[in-house]
Amino acid sequence: MLFINILYGQVKFEKGYYLTKNGEKVEGLIMNEEWFLPPEFILFKNSIDSKEIKIESEKFTEFSIYNQLKYKWFEINVYNTKLTEEDSRKPKYEAKKLLFNKLVEGETSFYEYVGSETVKTFLVEKNNGEFLQLINFNVVLPNEQIVLYSTFNRELGAFLNCRNQFSNRINKVKYDKKQLIDLIVDFNTCKNSDYKFFNLNQKKIIISIIPKFGLTYNRLKKENIGRGFSATSSGLGYTIANELEFSLPFNKRKWSFLLDINYSEYNSSIDSAPFNPEGIEVSETSLLLGLGIRHYFLLDDSQLFMTIKYQYPLTFNREVIFSQYPDATDFESKPVMNFGVGIRLFERVYTELGVNLSSEQSGSLDINFKSFNTLLTIGYSIF
Repeated sequence: MLFINILYGQVKFEKGYYLTKNGEKVEGLIMNEEWFLPPEFILFKNSIDSKEIKIESEKFTEFSIYNQLKYKWFEINVYNTKLTEEDSRKPKYEAKKLLFNKLVEGETSFYEYVGSETVKTFLVEKNNGEFLQLINFNVVLPNEQIVLYSTFNRELGAFLNCRNQFSNRINKVKYDKKQLIDLIVDFNTCKNSDYKFFNLNQKKIIISIIPKFGLTYNRLKKENIGRGFSATSSGLGYTIANELEFSLPFNKRKWSFLLDINYSEYNSSIDSAPFNPEGIEVSETSLLLGLGIRHYFLLDDSQLFMTIKYQYPLTFNREVIFSQYPDATDFESKPVMNFGVGIRLFERVYTELGVNLSSEQSGSLDINFKSFNTLLTIGYSIF
């Protein structure tokens, strides 16, 4: 476990750089936290073996993890969204420096700010350093009426010059991240400029469909303490499942939500048991709906993971045939907790060893029935 933790800690440091306020570019390793909000600091190493350094965000002008993300400081106008009688119809503002997240890089680049200092704000920058803050937000008038204050279409039309028909496109674009990204991409194409994306797919939930098949080892303990009866049967079975994995867009996608449906079947028998010299036979089928979470430990070409699932029985049929007791068929089905560990190879192949812990009480006999199941499954992500 210590070895895993060491690897887990190391893999989060990735090649990147930051620019000091003097313009010096310092290259090294930066801990990739895949931030939702602009980071207040970064953890930096000069090399993999060196000690990590905490660098406050005010100490740099920009930083980047190569081919993944970039953040840069800009001084923009932060507007007061509630007008007073003295404001006429133009909001007051103050200048503030905010750390923007770069989404498109080219001759013209596109940035986004999402944080506590102001409403979501977009910004366009030319490669000569000139930039334009895109203004579009609701303001509250003195009479409590809400109106839209928007100047970005007009200002963007003056800021971006390519062809006449492109100006018509700018006039129609909405203050929407996807539309604006498409606009900037098309503008770079119009100017014959290369471009690349940063940090876009990382903010989306990725859904994978994972069919699974496996073997199960099942133990069922039957016990009546008052009569001194106790017997345990075991047997192999099989399981078929279909799992939906919702990969969450933070912390290098180490966390996922799971939704699955699982069908299992097995038979077992014992030749002899107390009060049942001719043995006991067990057959069981179940259909479980599961909801859970998964956590990955990232390695180079594979990922170890742990899974916890709560499984609710949609259908549950168990029959226990005794040689002396009446047959037991009336079981109270209860939710099952599943714990698993496994490995994912090449982003597609899943192998997992899990256990189901459950306990049911028969309604027809004064016997406690406790089950324990071990599962070995293999799956393949088709999306």
